[in-house]
Amino acid sequence: MQLGILRLFLAAFWFVAAFGIYYRQWFAPAAWNDNANFDLAVILAVALGVWNIVRFFTFRQPRLVEKDALASHPEPERPEEYNPELDFSKQRPQPPQG
Repeated sequence: MQLGILRLFLAAFWFVAAFGIYYRQWFAPAAWNDNANFDLAVILAVALGVWNIVRFFTFRQPRLVEKDALASHPEPERPEEYNPELDFSKQRPQPPQG
């Protein structure tokens, strides 16, 4: 699974969690008390969902920009320098026999 798809699934999870926490009184009215901490949990879940959506779209665009940048600025060609130590086309001098 690609990381972008995982971020979308996480965003959907956090939005569903926020919906469930916000409407908890509607699902099971006798089981929940009014508590401000649950409202903070809704805000946190929505913030995490928005964060995952932003990350999905942010990390998707740099690849396109990077490809365009590399294509528009080719690397200049450098002339090859001659190095006699790396020239293997010549034969080695024979050691003197004697």
